[in-house]
Amino acid sequence: MISAGILAFVSCQTFERLEVLLRPILLIEPDRQVRNSIATILKANAFETICFDSFSSFFDKVVEPTFEFDLVLTDMMDSPDDGYFVAEAAKRIHPDCRVILMRNDFCRPDDEVPKHVDAVLSKPFKISELKRTIEQQYSLFIGTQSK
Repeated sequence: MISAGILAFVSCQTFERLEVLLRPILLIEPDRQVRNSIATILKANAFETICFDSFSSFFDKVVEPTFEFDLVLTDMMDSPDDGYFVAEAAKRIHPDCRVILMRNDFCRPDDEVPKHVDAVLSKPFKISELKRTIEQQYSLFIGTQSK
């Protein structure tokens, strides 16, 4: 059964663009300017977001029993443990959710990424990379819901 959080795709074959999402993307980014820029880009591409400036503000919201989400876009924050901790907490609360970790380009490509992180975006990234990664993760999320 497909999640009620996703209504339709413009193109089911290529997953080029999501048409309507009921559940917003959870965006955790401590830098206000970066957070606002990413949220603006996502909104312009028909993705609704709920923004958080820290793990604690994110965690305060997601522990509410009625709060559901499908995708988390999180920054590494002050240390790798912070971004990984967000990813791990999100998966503990909603195991099928998808987690995209944004990290600075000074991280080596061969740095090990924990299993609770589904995709990595290296900053700075292009808008097309952001959209493609989100669309890929939503298509994988739908796959887990249809089994």
